[in-house]
Amino acid sequence: MILARAAEERSDRWAGWPLFVVGLAVFTVLAVVRVVVLVRAGETAGSVVLVVSGAAGVLVGAVLVWMVLRVGLLRRRVAAARPGAVVVPGCVVAVMVAVARDRGVPRRPWALQGGQPVALAVTSADLEVWAGNASSPRWTIPLAAVGAVANLSGRYGPRKVQAVGVWDQDGALVAALVPAYRSTKVLVGGSWDQRERARHDLRTAIWKGGSGAFPRSGGSPRRETRAA
Repeated sequence: MILARAAEERSDRWAGWPLFVVGLAVFTVLAVVRVVVLVRAGETAGSVVLVVSGAAGVLVGAVLVWMVLRVGLLRRRVAAARPGAVVVPGCVVAVMVAVARDRGVPRRPWALQGGQPVALAVTSADLEVWAGNASSPRWTIPLAAVGAVANLSGRYGPRKVQAVGVWDQDGALVAALVPAYRSTKVLVGGSWDQRERARHDLRTAIWKGGSGAFPRSGGSPRRETRAA
């Protein structure tokens, strides 16, 4: 079971990377070729503009790579700190800032608009929320206190996206994220299959760890269609 999960994590880690890297490499090569052509033709001004544009494009690509790597690194760090736990990686939605404030936790390293890496770990007793480079979770929720795992709408940067939320027995939101088992999914704001997998993993792990305290059907305050 553990070996199968490790193999699956390795597969998720690299899924989507070949296309992304090839696209960035092709863009860079084409930009260099175009600059050479312009310089040989004596169009210095055009070559300068292209160099600046190309540099900006490469910088944006580097930032995106950095974002993707952070999600994977956090997932592996949490998995190492909590052997045997179910770890759901992703990025926070904006509402998590309010959730952190309500729990008396500083919002950093999360920005107001969301988008930063987060990982939910389900141990035998608790649901843990991890972020940044901390050596311990930002907060924990006893599994017996969890009331529902369902989809919700949230703000992710400038976009409104579908995320996965966890509520307690009193109906208060305690965690929310855009799941990203495949790290490159953070670039597109997640996907339906990633949300379904996260909901299944969380519900199953919480049900087992909570000794049946969590409703098997997983009550849903908000529902989502596959087309969302």
